[in-house]
Amino acid sequence: MKEIFFVISDGVKWKEVNDSIIIEPDYALNATAAFVFKKITDGLSNMQIVDALSQEYDADISDITSDVESLVQEMHEEEIIEDVTLRN
Repeated sequence: MKEIFFVISDGVKWKEVNDSIIIEPDYALNATAAFVFKKITDGLSNMQIVDALSQEYDADISDITSDVESLVQEMHEEEIIEDVTLRN
């Protein structure tokens, strides 16, 4: 997996409700997806998020990696997040 950093796209409005994230107007993230979303807002890369999830949940690392890749792709397609290219 190539390490990629993300940001929340401009104009995305969201709020935390219990363990979920609600993204206006009608997109909801369950607790695990909300965990990933929050890690993105904290500035973590996809690889760092996989590591954080592996410490939080007792699951196979390849399953976690696949799930994170799928979720990130979906949020990217929905224009919720954008890739960030870091330059020195």
